[in-house]
Amino acid sequence: MKNLWLFWISIVFSVFLLVGCNSHPEYEEKIKNYMMGKLKDPDSAQYIFKGYMQGKIDGHDATVYVVFINAKNGYGAFTGFQEYEFAIYKNPSEISGLLLSQGGVEEVSHLTNTDRFEVIEKMKIIDG
Repeated sequence: MKNLWLFWISIVFSVFLLVGCNSHPEYEEKIKNYMMGKLKDPDSAQYIFKGYMQGKIDGHDATVYVVFINAKNGYGAFTGFQEYEFAIYKNPSEISGLLLSQGGVEEVSHLTNTDRFEVIEKMKIIDG
């Protein structure tokens, strides 16, 4: 009976560890806050955080998140999920005042196709 109890506790504990494995809720919140000023109806926006990668943008440490956003347009209709890429800088104060005021977030859609971004750690999928 004691072994069965320990087995179930270890299963539950393992599930909790796995759930939080690749999640970055503080960055998700930063990206949502950044988009508040960009969308017509930010409260209706739907987000799917697909993955992230570590790298350097123009020599500055950053994590780039791939996010799909479905938001309403000016007519009140959803536009469908569109891909965005956001850089979260480790030390935004070193780069510019604008990045600091935006919480270190910069929209860098399709940055991975340019030579501004040096990949250090390849794409990791965010579970959830």
